[in-house]
Amino acid sequence: MRKEDFLKLGLNDELAEKAASASAEELKSYVPRGDFDTKVKELETANTNISDLGKKLKAFDGVDVEKLKDDVAAWEKKYNADMATVKKEAAVDMAIIKA
Repeated sequence: MRKEDFLKLGLNDELAEKAASASAEELKSYVPRGDFDTKVKELETANTNISDLGKKLKAFDGVDVEKLKDDVAAWEKKYNADMATVKKEAAVDMAIIKA
């Protein structure tokens, strides 16, 4: 509160000055309302994101990651073998066409 507010409450000039000074000193440790509101909104957004990510994570419950890695490696090996076969057959076909 300001000195004028304390004077309106009936304090004398000296006490109003001390009270206003103490009030100003106390308010130094407070965060401005705009900053507080911003942080509250950030916290709400973060909590919403955490909740959404938790729901998405539950969709992967029971998935065996190691099996998926092994499957991908097997598919890659098969793909490479199939591509080698296709390239070899294409080379043979080209050789036959040229001959």
